[in-house]
Amino acid sequence: MLYLQSATKRTRWAVLGMLSAVMLAYLAAAAGFVTTLSAGFLAVFLLLWLFAWAGISDRRVLLTLVLATALVVLSVGVPSDGWDARSIWLFHGKRIFVDASLYSQLDGYAGWSQNDYPSFVPMMMAGLARLAGGWNELLPKVSGALLLLPALLVIALGFRQTSLLGLFFVPLLMLGGVHLINGYMDALVAVYATASVVAVSGMVASGRQTLFQYSVVYALLTAVLVLLKNEALVVAAAVFAAASLASFIRQRKLPMAMLSAFLLGLIPLVMWKWSVSSHNVVNDLAASNVLSQLRERLPNVFYSVFILEDLLLRLWVLLPLLAIVLMRGSLKMTSVQVALLASSAYCAVLYIVYLSTPHDVRWHLQTSSSRTVMPLAMMIVYAALASIDSQVSKLPALNVNERIQDDVR
Repeated sequence: MLYLQSATKRTRWAVLGMLSAVMLAYLAAAAGFVTTLSAGFLAVFLLLWLFAWAGISDRRVLLTLVLATALVVLSVGVPSDGWDARSIWLFHGKRIFVDASLYSQLDGYAGWSQNDYPSFVPMMMAGLARLAGGWNELLPKVSGALLLLPALLVIALGFRQTSLLGLFFVPLLMLGGVHLINGYMDALVAVYATASVVAVSGMVASGRQTLFQYSVVYALLTAVLVLLKNEALVVAAAVFAAASLASFIRQRKLPMAMLSAFLLGLIPLVMWKWSVSSHNVVNDLAASNVLSQLRERLPNVFYSVFILEDLLLRLWVLLPLLAIVLMRGSLKMTSVQVALLASSAYCAVLYIVYLSTPHDVRWHLQTSSSRTVMPLAMMIVYAALASIDSQVSKLPALNVNERIQDDVR
């Protein structure tokens, strides 16, 4: 893992600063300071977003910033007509803006808007509207695109080769598509899940000198990830479990620093879930009879085949898996192990969710699987490209290590 070792000081401070500022904005909003302190921290986040351009001497950073800036510009110019963006995230953001309360959605109004969903991105939407001086349906939506940058930078600095980073952005754009700019959370979950794999793999392979820094990055990434939407907690738990297993196999002991960072990252979500529970807000899926659905569908092999086929028989799942199999020694890499274990665990959870859904299985898959499969696919894509990156970087003629050292200031 090259994240901390190869990043310039400016880039390190930009990543840590952006993640810290946006979490402080959320905590300030949770404490009731939506219109003042929270908006101020978001202003700091925006300034640090611009400060990240100070690290463009590193071509990985430059490529990432160009992509992130393009997505922000596109997001401003593309209205959202999708149900989730308009009727959940933007609706919750507008309620926070109007009521000046992070908990405005917990009053029981408009139950169809999934009021139990975390209000992290809606808080950002309300904050951007506050900074702009008023609410509209375009500017607040750019929050998702802005939030991509710190996680994308972590992923970028996990690569030695800029060309392979560029190759990683191809499936990101193809899988994420319009969901990168239209106010949906699924592409954000995929990007932060992959960034968490990079950071936690660095923790497993790092020495004592950099362990604390990796721990801080991992804790912040986890905190943001689990607050994106309910499903993100499953992804975060899968990444943590996979990294813990990989660490235990390597070191024969429990990774206490990793556990501490993960638990610390869960604190904001626990606070939110406590508020949801105290207001008696429930999720429609959680309130359904899961065991009854499982008992009915599990004996029918058709359902299992149909679900697994829809989840796994995809280009950006099968192609990187083939590359990993063909790449010699790739399965010994920590990042590959973590990504494969985490994606397998997440796939198993998706299988159970779709098998136990209160809705028609085919309808549920048709309307959501292309989005829910994003974290699984992006983690596998990263694993494949990381293994190629490792092999290519061993070629002496490329002088990769010298180029990386030139980027360090």
